[in-house]
Amino acid sequence: MSQRDSKLSQRDENEARANRADEDRPVTEDRTVVDNLRIEERLSMLTDVDTVLPRPPKIPGYHTIWLTTTNQNDALERRFQLGYKLVHPSEVPDFSFNTQKSGQVSGDRIMINEMVLAKIQLELYVAYMKRNHHDAPLEQEASIRPENVISQMKDGRGNPIGIVEGDGFKELGRRASVPDFAKTA
Repeated sequence: MSQRDSKLSQRDENEARANRADEDRPVTEDRTVVDNLRIEERLSMLTDVDTVLPRPPKIPGYHTIWLTTTNQNDALERRFQLGYKLVHPSEVPDFSFNTQKSGQVSGDRIMINEMVLAKIQLELYVAYMKRNHHDAPLEQEASIRPENVISQMKDGRGNPIGIVEGDGFKELGRRASVPDFAKTA
């Protein structure tokens, strides 16, 4: 093949690539819509399929949860002190778990592998959630002093030239409304 022929074929190839890129442009520009769709599909898959544990059964007046029996930092004894109780199989006679994990109902408890089904009174659950996920973060926020967040800019000689606020400083101190934790129970 001559040099001229190779240059012509290279030019044709470059034009084909350019045309292909023009055709793909709307698809690549709209990638966020496609990605959001994929995210929504994946999130809906999570609600339809129990990947690890089945959804705990509802017991009126209680919040139910799977607790671990193997984590030393989150021991069952500590949970019992907080007010959790094991769910007795007679409390949820219609509960069945369709899982490939080794599930068992043994006497006084329902277990799947090292996880055991427990319950806590709804009022206590809501109080704990409010304390840990609303009140405590507000207390921590209140402890942040403006001098920790705001710094004074100085020029080369050390003269102040202005104040720079850290990210989120203006939002500090605004009272957030208390979420309805009972809805999540």
